[in-house]
Amino acid sequence: MKYKIVLSREAEKAILHLNPKDFLAVSGILHSLEEEPWLIRSKKIVGTNLYRIRVRNYRVIYFVDNEHGIVYVERIARRSESTYKGL
Repeated sequence: MKYKIVLSREAEKAILHLNPKDFLAVSGILHSLEEEPWLIRSKKIVGTNLYRIRVRNYRVIYFVDNEHGIVYVERIARRSESTYKGL
């Protein structure tokens, strides 16, 4: 089953501001999530129904809706103390 990737406004803005190397790495992961949202490298965020995957110095935080076949990307952010706040 191929999943549809839906980016939040915040994630859309973030991906547009990445440097070319980071953009290619993140977009590659997003294409991988279309095929398999539970990549070996993904980890569940404790206390939520969200997952995260590390891509270079960035984190892609997402939610999987199996019923509708959609991966919602909530945030693409450089790893810092505020990366997981407000989730």
